[in-house]
Amino acid sequence: MILFIVCFTKAEGGERPICINTSGQECPKISGNKIVWMDKRNGNWDIYLYDLDTGIETPICTDPSVQTQPMISGNKIVWQDDRNGNKDIYLYDLDTGAETAICTDPSDQYNPRISGNKIVWMDDRNGNNYDIYLYDLDTGVETPICIDPSHQFYPAISGNKIVWERDFNIYLYDLDTGEDGREEDTHRDHARDQEHNIILVHSRDLYHGVEPETKKEQEEERHADAADNAAL
Repeated sequence: MILFIVCFTKAEGGERPICINTSGQECPKISGNKIVWMDKRNGNWDIYLYDLDTGIETPICTDPSVQTQPMISGNKIVWQDDRNGNKDIYLYDLDTGAETAICTDPSDQYNPRISGNKIVWMDDRNGNNYDIYLYDLDTGVETPICIDPSHQFYPAISGNKIVWERDFNIYLYDLDTGEDGREEDTHRDHARDQEHNIILVHSRDLYHGVEPETKKEQEEERHADAADNAAL
């Protein structure tokens, strides 16, 4: 199956193709007028950019290894990179034209997300579970945000607030206050399934209609699915 990248702009009254190379493109992300995606035209997954202002497509990283899970914020692009024999986090700065290794710990780092000068990701350096780590481009300091015996999945960041999923609940960490918290159990939270589609999850009762006693089995399956997705 071949996947293409298309763009819909309301002002222009319709969609238009951004990249229709026959090799296939996946996981597009956009910030302002810049679009990034993972692209297999060179025989393995690479990272490409399209600038809506200039109409120019640019290869961002075409290393012979695999690059996946791109994310963009302003003029900074991050992705998951296999060039060192495990999964690491890399960044490309469009302003400077420089590529930088953000985290090359011997363990695996997955699913980077960026907001401004802060990057978060899933990290399994502490054993057979995922934790959440942060790297601040302004200070050059890496910080563990959540180290817990259970799994932390799919972090996201906006400004100084970081959210992630644990045990089918949603957690938040506020960098300004140093406090974390969780929605009350009576609320309904947003989470993502294995295909990264937004779903509604009741914090303690149901997940896709499954009773609470099956949560442990589903978490184990989700752990395996997350590893498989990250290996794409």
